[in-house]
Amino acid sequence: MTSQAPLRTKKNTLLSCLAVATVTLLVFVLAGEAFFRWRARGIDPGWETRLHPVAGMTYAPGTRVSWTNHVDFWVSQDVNREGFLDREPEAFTAPGPACRIALVGDSFLEASQVALADKVQVRLEDLLRASGLSARVRAYGFSGTGQAAQLGFYEAFLREKRPDVVVLFLVINDFADNSALLTALRNGWDPVRGPRPLVLADASRDTRTLTRVCPDWESHRLTPPPVAPGNRTLAALYRTSRLYRWLTPHLAKTFGRPRHVFSGEDHPAFDQTPEYARQLRDRPEFAAFFDRGETPPELTSERLDMDYLKPETAPFFDEGTAATAFALDQWVSLSRRDGFRLVAFLTHCLAGPARDRFTALLDQRGIPYAEQNDFARRQGLSPSTFTFQYDAHWNATGHRVAAEALAEFLLARNVCGQGNF
Repeated sequence: MTSQAPLRTKKNTLLSCLAVATVTLLVFVLAGEAFFRWRARGIDPGWETRLHPVAGMTYAPGTRVSWTNHVDFWVSQDVNREGFLDREPEAFTAPGPACRIALVGDSFLEASQVALADKVQVRLEDLLRASGLSARVRAYGFSGTGQAAQLGFYEAFLREKRPDVVVLFLVINDFADNSALLTALRNGWDPVRGPRPLVLADASRDTRTLTRVCPDWESHRLTPPPVAPGNRTLAALYRTSRLYRWLTPHLAKTFGRPRHVFSGEDHPAFDQTPEYARQLRDRPEFAAFFDRGETPPELTSERLDMDYLKPETAPFFDEGTAATAFALDQWVSLSRRDGFRLVAFLTHCLAGPARDRFTALLDQRGIPYAEQNDFARRQGLSPSTFTFQYDAHWNATGHRVAAEALAEFLLARNVCGQGNF
């Protein structure tokens, strides 16, 4: 009896410790769940789009766009009557002396990750006005677009407003996003019948044209790869637990695995880009792009952008550079026709060979440009602070620095004045 007492005491102590640990863990889980439910405030990714006959795909006017990565940001904002995440356009064209500046770009300018007050166009307008320049700034940004698709934004919404300055926001994705062929490999769209204007080359690659928006583009999509079912248990946990949604990207980064491994979502069974390439290779009008020994042996979705970071790209990807050059030529023609000043802004993601490719295209066309990285370097700022931890887009700091860099550039060149760029 006496010898068993210490054993019972140790056993009871162990059970007590386990109970305390279990209760403590449960409290932390419940507290974490409560916190992230409060933080999310019911915000889940959701939006509506519309197809404009000239501009192509934009958000549906008058709706709301909600976006979150469940870690860094939870944002819900209104879509203006033109289909963009900015203020309504009426003030841009209101009577009175003012320099009208239009910013045109992709998801960096769309900025669904930050509140309107933090966006580059709002901050730029405030900076210019504080410097004594009466300025009105509006942003026309939509995810996945390059300079080719953005020509549609100008013709549909900006031409009649007669802006004084148009600033093209440039990112590394633009090379592929300007090409109808490379965009098809990324998105599975038909190169000729897509939802936005793109640059299409003929088989000889000697002639390029701008495609038109196709009203029934969805019926012409390429066949996607089969879908692999996810883990139903994890999917249910991901749907119901805000805390687990917050944990998912952390787990994916820690273990170096795709997010769907932990979220349990259905996903393509294999990389879609090689499958789309196979389908296009079977079409006579595109076979020449794949039959000259130029197609990379490892044609993956990642390479559609990452190859432009290399000093020498595979010849197959020269089409992206050529398409971008063609799109910039159209912008130069528009600036001469309509009398606005054309400027480019190189975002921080353009560095090394990708930056050099873009600046060469700009220099050849006499397009002046400002660089976020150059400004950051002179100010002693680190570009690593410009983006979210789990999202490559600008946070509020990135937008602020972009506005400061662009304001410095425009003011130094007497924007809307008689000085030369």
